[in-house]
Amino acid sequence: MPFDIKNIFVIELHQIVLTCKEDGNMFNIGDKVVYPMHGAGVITKIEERTVNEKTVEYLVVKMMVSNLTIMIPKDNVDMVGLRPVGKKSSLNLVEKVLQCKEFLPEPVMNWNKRSNMYLEKLKTSNLESIADVVQTLMNKEKNKKISTGERRILNTGKQILLSELSIICKCEYKDMLEWLEEKTT
Repeated sequence: MPFDIKNIFVIELHQIVLTCKEDGNMFNIGDKVVYPMHGAGVITKIEERTVNEKTVEYLVVKMMVSNLTIMIPKDNVDMVGLRPVGKKSSLNLVEKVLQCKEFLPEPVMNWNKRSNMYLEKLKTSNLESIADVVQTLMNKEKNKKISTGERRILNTGKQILLSELSIICKCEYKDMLEWLEEKTT
């Protein structure tokens, strides 16, 4: 297989999913999980629904930050990228990324490609990648005004990052928001 960053992501995602399945039961009620592009939530129930005369089991996930409730077919958790919340050790890596004060010049590409690059990083659900997007846009904002699209990406990145970190650290979202401001100033 030729070298391709997409292949690496699929392999990493597959390994995450495999580690979830080792106990034979992927997710249970009360498990804290991360849903890509939405952040962290808690599985509140597992319910069955009949769709087109076929019974399907759904994980019902209540998101931590928004009032959103997401229903994910149990058979599709691998496909959508649902994963358990990271471990406490991932906090150190996120802190290192966020504390990088060096302002790197933007990649030489138009705004549309740059926005797509940021969104792809957010979709990976990888804490380090998400922290990198947040740190990059926060540093950029300190030097000049960012566009509305970049503002939206920054806010989404913060929500995804901080919702997971608030579960990892067992603190409130607003406390993690203060922590983020402290780490990036």
